[in-house]
Amino acid sequence: MLVMWVFEENVHKILDENSENTKFELKRAKERNSALAAKQRKLEQEHEELVERFKASQIKILTEKNDFNTLQEALRQQRKSNQEAEEHLRICNERLEVIQACLNDKTNSEVATPTLEDLDFKSNVVDCLEKKLTETRLKIAEQEELKGVLENYKRCLEKDIAALDKVEPITSVSKWQDELLMAKLKEADANLEFSKIRRTLSLLKAEITENSEGQYFSTHHGDSKYIEELKIQQNDSVSNLIELENEVDRLKIQIQRLEDLKEDITKKLYSNEERKVQLYEIRASIYNRTLKRQEQIDKIVDKCKQLEEEASKEISCIQKTIDEKLEELKRLEEKIRSLQSHNSEISEIQEKSLEITTKNTEESLIEEIEVLKKQIISLNDSNM
Repeated sequence: MLVMWVFEENVHKILDENSENTKFELKRAKERNSALAAKQRKLEQEHEELVERFKASQIKILTEKNDFNTLQEALRQQRKSNQEAEEHLRICNERLEVIQACLNDKTNSEVATPTLEDLDFKSNVVDCLEKKLTETRLKIAEQEELKGVLENYKRCLEKDIAALDKVEPITSVSKWQDELLMAKLKEADANLEFSKIRRTLSLLKAEITENSEGQYFSTHHGDSKYIEELKIQQNDSVSNLIELENEVDRLKIQIQRLEDLKEDITKKLYSNEERKVQLYEIRASIYNRTLKRQEQIDKIVDKCKQLEEEASKEISCIQKTIDEKLEELKRLEEKIRSLQSHNSEISEIQEKSLEITTKNTEESLIEEIEVLKKQIISLNDSNM
């Protein structure tokens, strides 16, 4: 009876220790699962924030790309207007050369003498126009350089967009959610197993209590049949205890696997945080670069506007100067024509006066000859 009592006490102690250990392990597993669930919720929230930031950065990049295309179109229009101004200047120079050639062909030495100052003035105008043309070409070269800078910026933006496209999206969170769900299911299975073990332990306790009562009854009454049944039940309880110990070992192995799985999930979460840090650094670098590029674009736009205003002012001044010079040339042509007409009138008057003088001289000479003839005849008559 003492041996049975000691055996019963040992069984109770082992079962209590196993139940306490399993309760403690279950408590730790629940705490870890709750911590992992909280961390998962936090990661999901951060993932949503990163997705929103990524979408906002893509929208911003598209907006900047549209602004860049608009600026490039404005530069193309400015270049076209500069080419038109250059062509207009070339046409004006050709017109001046043609006018100068016509003046050189029409004027003679007598007429050219009083218009040398006007021709010098015209040559100065041509030099001024050539100078303006040179300045316009320099500005066109500056705009070409500006276009190169904008093309480099466009290439940088394309590289940034390609880098953003190459960044792998965070799709492993759903996988980790599935793994956590599987761990929760396994934990529920373990809880069911532990509840079964607890029920089995309670049944064993009841059987042991009944066995002890039967042993007490057999000791006092000397019934050997109950002793044999008690031994059989004792053997069954020992075999059940061995099976329960094996089941507890199996559950411990499952708990260890769950802990390993949780450690793997924790490592993946840490790696996800590292990826988040890297992605945040990439976003920060893109944001800083975008700010710098935006400042450069603003400066370039201001410079383009300033150049456009200056070019428009200079073109208007050149156009005004060309109009004034054309008016001067028209006045010079009219003056030359008036001088030519005056010279032709003078030559005609001189020819007419010469003809009249010659005619009068001839008539006077004829009259004198007639008079002399008459005198000679009269003298001859008188001598005879």
